[in-house]
Amino acid sequence: MNTIDKNEKYEGPFISDLIKVVFGRKLLLCIITVCLTIIIALGLKLGISNRQTCYQTTFTYSNENLNYGEYVDGSVFNFKTLTNYDILKEIKDSNEEFSSINVDKIVSNQAISITSENEKRERPVLNVVNEKTGETNQTLVSQNYNINYTIKVNKQYFKNASQAEKFLTAIAEKPNLTNIDIVSSMTFQSNFTAINETNYYENKIDLLESQYNIILNEYKKLSSSYSNLYINISDNIKTVQDANTLFISNFKTNSLESLMTDSILYGYIENFESSEKNLTRELNNAIYQYKLLDSKIKSLKDFYSNSQVVNQNNDEYNSLIIEKEDTKVSIQRYAKKFLAYGKTVTELLNSFSGLNDVYTEEELTEFKATVDNSNIKSFVSELNNVIAKMKEYTRILNEVETKVIEKRSMVTYETVSTIETVGGINNALIAIISIAIGFVCAASLNICLDYKKIYKKDNDIKNDK
Repeated sequence: MNTIDKNEKYEGPFISDLIKVVFGRKLLLCIITVCLTIIIALGLKLGISNRQTCYQTTFTYSNENLNYGEYVDGSVFNFKTLTNYDILKEIKDSNEEFSSINVDKIVSNQAISITSENEKRERPVLNVVNEKTGETNQTLVSQNYNINYTIKVNKQYFKNASQAEKFLTAIAEKPNLTNIDIVSSMTFQSNFTAINETNYYENKIDLLESQYNIILNEYKKLSSSYSNLYINISDNIKTVQDANTLFISNFKTNSLESLMTDSILYGYIENFESSEKNLTRELNNAIYQYKLLDSKIKSLKDFYSNSQVVNQNNDEYNSLIIEKEDTKVSIQRYAKKFLAYGKTVTELLNSFSGLNDVYTEEELTEFKATVDNSNIKSFVSELNNVIAKMKEYTRILNEVETKVIEKRSMVTYETVSTIETVGGINNALIAIISIAIGFVCAASLNICLDYKKIYKKDNDIKNDK
């Protein structure tokens, strides 16, 4: 027992007495401390820490268009829209695993955010001077750079880290999927639609030539950067260059030239009866245009004095001459179609006023002798084969474009595990706080239970004094 000098001023119970009381019920102290530690730790973890804890992913896009704020078709890409309600709802509905995620609360509570390391840059422009004309043209330079994007979402809205990882990854991948959808929808079908709508075989062939040039130019653009990119579309198309070579070697433009020659020479037209009205209007318009151009040329000649000669350096004059000759060729095409489908030369001259100012009766008679629609079936069969072949090469181009954009559309994540946990209270700190509070509460309980011992000892000391 502690002793105290009677002459010494008494200051209350000793610390050692409190310690003995605290540890006097060791089993109870341990039980209470452990139970309270668990309860407090869970409370801190679930009640406070989880609300402050976020899942976060940081990533970059390999597609340079996105880093310049554009999709592949030139439309605007704004990374901030990735956290809009509509996009989050679309992502949730796309996967059954996300059914438990409450997108409405995430958005209304502003529990999701996206930031970038820096804002989009302007695409660099190179000024190119044309040596022949001296004109300066601006060309966009392909120069990639990386922007780090970071998406952060509150942890409490997910069942587990795996679900959060899949959801955040789906958000990050969304622009790439949009790019792929854009390219997939670029089917290059407008020329084929126009082919179906026109009855003029020459127009159909012109549209096929236009389609040929589209495919050729698309492969030139792709080959400039991705010539040897492995796409593995079929046994004979492993790279972009393979597809390009296959198209150039297997599709010959001379087949189009041959079809055009036959169509003009023999006056072929699809369904003459249904086209006759439009054909009549177009021939009249062409005759009128021819006479107008002829009048302009005569006026231009009259403008000059008799001593002056309109020479080849007069651009306006030369342009009118070329346009007049082109119009004359068009008139010949229209006239041949009428002659091929039953019109006589006399009927044609009587039906179209001014036609004799363009072609003489003798010339029209020669046209009549050349036109022949008896072989139109073989002509149409060959044309349809060319159209079918062009459609197939267009399909292949579309597949190549899609494969290329898929290869280009990569998302690179900053961390190996894709997502990381940030914010909240550190687990070690939670443990320390929980143990400390649990111990203090358990110790306080022991003191309350054994306070009489301290009180009795305190009285004994006072009495001795």
